[in-house]
Amino acid sequence: MNKINYKVQGVRGGNPIYKENVGFVATFVDGLTIVADAFEGYGDTYKRREENLITISNNDGKTLFSGTSKQLIDTLNSLNS
Repeated sequence: MNKINYKVQGVRGGNPIYKENVGFVATFVDGLTIVADAFEGYGDTYKRREENLITISNNDGKTLFSGTSKQLIDTLNSLNS
């Protein structure tokens, strides 16, 4: 089963806080929105995805990438070849 884990730290530093097995994470960085989503559907159809969906969008809401982590790695590797 795919899991989403994250670690955050406040602006004053200190020990990062680690959370495991969350369902959804959104990060906003310099005009980009990066989302990892472990679930799909609504109501009765709500269920864990077989593979997490990663979506990267810009400030205009244009989707720059949407797919699995393997697809993202493959896309990034193709840029370096």
